[in-house]
Amino acid sequence: EYDDICRLYAGEQIIKLIDQVSNIIELQCEQHGLLKIKQVGQMFLAVSGHKLADQRMDPHLQNKHHSVRCSDLAISLQKQLRDFKLKNGRPIPFVIGMHSGPVISSIVGEIKPQFMLM
Repeated sequence: EYDDICRLYAGEQIIKLIDQVSNIIELQCEQHGLLKIKQVGQMFLAVSGHKLADQRMDPHLQNKHHSVRCSDLAISLQKQLRDFKLKNGRPIPFVIGMHSGPVISSIVGEIKPQFMLM
């Protein structure tokens, strides 16, 4: 459906829309103790339990398990984004996937370094 959304908006408008949604996601990540790592088009990646996320986390969230914080974020984003309407009156299609388990992170590349999470 991302291609359908792009057909509704001019280039600058789609950037503004993505920016508005990104701001909501970043604020919600911060409020739930997650760190937004990457965004590519309609997909974003956030982590909980990562050292960088935990250092910035609000102290009252420290007793919540990282999986609970992820679930709370998912519910909060679904609630906030269901009222965010496109030009055609439809809500933004939003799918959330979660994974739990160990990860490693690193900076890869020399010419154009990027953060990698595996």
